[in-house]
Amino acid sequence: MFWLIIYFIIGAIYSAIIQSKATKSFRIMSTVALAITWPFSVLTLILGLISTLFELLGKIFLLIFMNPITYLIILIGLISFSCGTHKVHAATITGDTPLAGISVLFAEKARQGITWYDPDDLELLAQVIEHENYSTGERAMYLTGAVVINRMNRKGWPDTIHDVIYQKGQYSTIDKFWTRPVHQECYRIASWLLIFGCPDVPPNVVYQATFKQGSGVYEFVKTDYFCYE
Repeated sequence: MFWLIIYFIIGAIYSAIIQSKATKSFRIMSTVALAITWPFSVLTLILGLISTLFELLGKIFLLIFMNPITYLIILIGLISFSCGTHKVHAATITGDTPLAGISVLFAEKARQGITWYDPDDLELLAQVIEHENYSTGERAMYLTGAVVINRMNRKGWPDTIHDVIYQKGQYSTIDKFWTRPVHQECYRIASWLLIFGCPDVPPNVVYQATFKQGSGVYEFVKTDYFCYE
């Protein structure tokens, strides 16, 4: 506080000297005042430069990280890195079906133990999709998985993938689990549903069977009815 007061006093004297008609004695006093105050001027200049630098960095940060394109670039970079590091075939990543795309990347990561969900859930969901509706087509497989997800998230049903699938009297195909390899498409759909959910399917679509049930039919695919609760 003491040095701050001295600084302002000297600054006031210095300003008065500069603004007055300089005489020899005033010029001497001006030189002395300048010699005393120059460290403060330099410090002020440095602080001003640092403040400007941080303000510029803040603007750059907002410009980069508030732009959705940035996240798209990061996502593409992650996929490219994964393909290069783990030698995932390009056709596997791009796929030839709507759900093939990026979801297979998460499936690959899950099998390596890097996952945003329980790998056991991925395996169970892929198993039920495989044995319930693999031969019926992608839409039926997707809806089969969506029914499991909806049941898990809905009151009155078990609250885990395992308990939904193994609930008594619900999935007759569980005795076929692990009897044959699961197709890649089933892992793709299962990983997609576990990560992104199924917001395009009403949450009360909880029945899937070869006959109508519940309060009405949401969609019919070849042999299966997907019905409302």
